[in-house]
Amino acid sequence: MLRTDGDAEELGRADTQLGYNTYGHYLMYVVIGRTDGEALTEANDAVRTVVGDVLDIWFVDRLSPRRDVQ
Repeated sequence: MLRTDGDAEELGRADTQLGYNTYGHYLMYVVIGRTDGEALTEANDAVRTVVGDVLDIWFVDRLSPRRDVQ
C-alpha cells in the first residue's frame, strides 16, 4: 500500500495500475492512480496504454544511451 502526504494523499487508498519491466540490470516500474481516490474503471485501457508507453518506450529511450556507453 502506497502512503504519502500532500496532493497525492488519496493515491494510497485508490485503485492503481502497476506495470514493470526489466532492461539489463534495471528494474523499471510505473504506478498510476487518481489522486482524488476514484476508481480507474473508466480509464483502464488508456491507463494501460500510458503504463506500457512509459515502460516500453520512454524508459528504454532514456536507458539506451547508457547501455551504448558501457
